[in-house]
Amino acid sequence: MPNETIDYFFSRENYRQMPGGDWPIQVISYAEDRTLGDVHYHDFFELAVITGGHGVYRDGEGRNYQLVPGNVFLLRPGMIHYYVEQSHLQVTNILWIEEELGMAFFDLPQCPGYHALFELEPQSHSRVRKNRSLVLNTDQLTEVEGILRRMQYELSVRPPGARLAATSLAGLLFTTLCRAYADASERGDNELFRLDRVIAYIHKNYKNPIRRVQLARLAAMSEANFYRVFHRILGCSPVQYLLDIRLKHAEELLRNSNAALPEIALRTGFSDSNYFGLVFKRRYGISPHQYRLRKQSASPD
Repeated sequence: MPNETIDYFFSRENYRQMPGGDWPIQVISYAEDRTLGDVHYHDFFELAVITGGHGVYRDGEGRNYQLVPGNVFLLRPGMIHYYVEQSHLQVTNILWIEEELGMAFFDLPQCPGYHALFELEPQSHSRVRKNRSLVLNTDQLTEVEGILRRMQYELSVRPPGARLAATSLAGLLFTTLCRAYADASERGDNELFRLDRVIAYIHKNYKNPIRRVQLARLAAMSEANFYRVFHRILGCSPVQYLLDIRLKHAEELLRNSNAALPEIALRTGFSDSNYFGLVFKRRYGISPHQYRLRKQSASPD
C-alpha cells in the first residue's frame, strides 16, 4: 500500500474538461509555480519530459528520484506521484488515452529501448530504488523539444489535418525516445538495458520454443541471477511473462479471426491445444471456444 495520502485523482472526465480535452492526446508545459506539487494519479498515460531546472520526483511509496534537464519517464494509469524541491523546474507532459488514441505502433515494439521506456522503467519505480530513467543529451533534448513544439502547434491551432499530424508526431517522438534509450544502453550496462533485450526477444519469438537458459544468456547473466532480476523488476517469472504474451496474442486471434483453435494454439506458441485450452480458461475463466462465442455475440451486426 502507498505511504502517501492522495490529494487528487484525475479521471478521464477531468481530462476532457481541460482545454483541448476533446482530443485523446494533449501536450501541456508547466513552469515551476504551476507544476503539480500535490500527491495525485490519473487513469490516462503521461509521458514527462524535463526541459529545464531541477527537482525531485516522488512516487507513491515516498521514494525520491532526482530530476535534471533531459529526464524522460512514463507514468502509467494509477501511478501515484508528485514533484518536490523544485528549482526553476520545467516539465512538458504528453497525456493520452490509449484506447481512444488508436495509434498503431507497427514495428516500434521491436525497437531496442521500447520495452525499457514503456514497460520496464515504469514498473521499476515501484520495485527498484535506483533512478534509471532516461536522460537525453543536449542534442537529443533539442530534437525532442522541437517535436513537442510542433505537436503543441497542431493541438492548439488545429489547422486541417491537425489530428493526423499530432498523432504522427507522437509516433516520431516515441521512436526518437526509444532510439535514445537504445543509444544509452550501448554506452552503459544495467539491469534494465539487459532486460530490454530479453523482452524484445520474447515479443519477437513468442511463437517459438524459448528456454530460460536462452534468455539468461541474452541478458549475460547466470540463470539464477537472471530469474531474480526478472522477477524483482517485472513481478513475475520469465515463464509467466512468456505465457502472458502468448495468451494475449491468442485472445486477439479469437476476437479477430476465424482460425480454428488448434491453429491458434500453434500460432501463439502452444504445441498442445489441450494445454492451451487449460491455461486460457485458468486466465479468462472460460474456454477459448466460449470466449469466441461471447465476443461474437457482443459484436454489433
